[in-house]
Amino acid sequence: MTTNGFIEDRNERLAVINSELAKLGLRPLHKLGDVNRGERELMRIDSVDRNASKFFTTVRFVAQIMISGETSFTSRVVRFNANGVRSDGEVAVVLVNGTHYALVRQWREALGMNTVEVPRAFFRLEDYEDPNTEPPMGMLHREFGTEFMKAGRPGTPVKIVTLGTTWQNTGDDNVAVTSYFLNIRMDPELLSEKVRVNQKKPRFVGADGRTEVVFWDLEKVRAEWGKKIDDNHSMIALQLFWRRVEQAFAP
Repeated sequence: MTTNGFIEDRNERLAVINSELAKLGLRPLHKLGDVNRGERELMRIDSVDRNASKFFTTVRFVAQIMISGETSFTSRVVRFNANGVRSDGEVAVVLVNGTHYALVRQWREALGMNTVEVPRAFFRLEDYEDPNTEPPMGMLHREFGTEFMKAGRPGTPVKIVTLGTTWQNTGDDNVAVTSYFLNIRMDPELLSEKVRVNQKKPRFVGADGRTEVVFWDLEKVRAEWGKKIDDNHSMIALQLFWRRVEQAFAP
């Protein structure tokens, strides 16, 4: 049954909204919200912006709110990442030979400056030649480049540890980013050479040519956390990794 164009039964309404999200390849919603509990309650999808659908889709909902005991309607905009049903995004803390972090230096147009970050990216199906490849390997090939990924010792298995999943922005995004840890082995002489040229060429370069790999030792990363390393994804992933290490060695 509908009233004013809205489905009254909440379970039916949630099912209809999630069906529409599924057709767009977007993550389903857990709940609608309850206006009688002071929450914004989603009533229906109003519009969808897919101009950047390769990366994300913005959905505008009609929502019901309670003000001074009376209900009224407003809009609520929520951003969903592309391919979010499989993965909303990947962040990886990468140690090389257990002595240096492999980080990414790149120009960020929105900030007008270069940043140093742990590798991270939206999940993109085209990064995975084999759809069964375990994340975050496809992302690392893109961020670090083929030369870096081939520099690991032949036949050495890479153990991937999932550190946790965190909500990116609980105000406007339905995006849960997963952080990983990997320890990659590299020829010690090659690593030493790359460490020596950290501030000049030649560095490892990402697949799209926009990123460069820099190697910082353990102490430097700790010292620069919250300083030169100041984006939220990098800071959270490193904290998750350090907590995991502390738990492993706790008495």
